[in-house]
Amino acid sequence: MGFDTGTRQATSYSDPRPKAILKPRTTSKVDKPFIAQGIGSLNDVAGIRKGFNDAPVDLSLDYTVGDRVTHMKYKAGTVVNIEKNVRDNKVTVDFDEYGTKIMYASFAKLKKI
Repeated sequence: MGFDTGTRQATSYSDPRPKAILKPRTTSKVDKPFIAQGIGSLNDVAGIRKGFNDAPVDLSLDYTVGDRVTHMKYKAGTVVNIEKNVRDNKVTVDFDEYGTKIMYASFAKLKKI
């Protein structure tokens, strides 16, 4: 029993199988994350839609500076500062276990203790 140690010659060989055709992936605008949809979608999230910019935005909070509040992740803390912005309130809270955090009121969902 012997092994074939001969050399093969290169042939100009045409592969009959078609090559893969790459198509760009397209995702509908609805399925894209907010940052990829553009600034218009961010306004929709904030409650501001075209033609409705004159509607007042409710920025009322049930807590003030000095009140004790609770957060889902950071637990209990004291409100140090509230900065009112056009779309949301920026709240600074000194949490007992996690230190000082700055967050937006609508996102943080702080509750008065």
